[in-house]
Amino acid sequence: MFNLPQNDSKVSVWLTIDGEEYELSQFNIGFAQSSDHKGEPQNEVRGGLMQVTLSQTVPESIYAWAMKTTSKNGVVGFRIESGSAPMKIEFTNAFCVGFQRVINTEGGGLATALTVSPEELRINGISFDNRWVKY
Repeated sequence: MFNLPQNDSKVSVWLTIDGEEYELSQFNIGFAQSSDHKGEPQNEVRGGLMQVTLSQTVPESIYAWAMKTTSKNGVVGFRIESGSAPMKIEFTNAFCVGFQRVINTEGGGLATALTVSPEELRINGISFDNRWVKY
């Protein structure tokens, strides 16, 4: 779908939310579409579910986002050594549907893993909408 240039070997990924920027040690995004036994699509594409891992302390606002039914908007930006940004994911009306805090006392430090479920997102200008029911 999107290929990052191979001439820059180091890619860093940053999450911007609530005006704060966090470097990510891991990032995953997924989309899926159900299919029948022949592999033919049977439904709409759903997804945009993002799994991100932050290797730094997070403010109370991130904990509150995980523990309450509130949505946030944000950006995941990719940067390479040359300074360019080969990919940008903007998301809106996103809920934190998973939160895990891991502390490794054997020298691994701490990590905060979030699962973020956005209603809408744009990957380098390409829009995707989960079309959630409005209440």
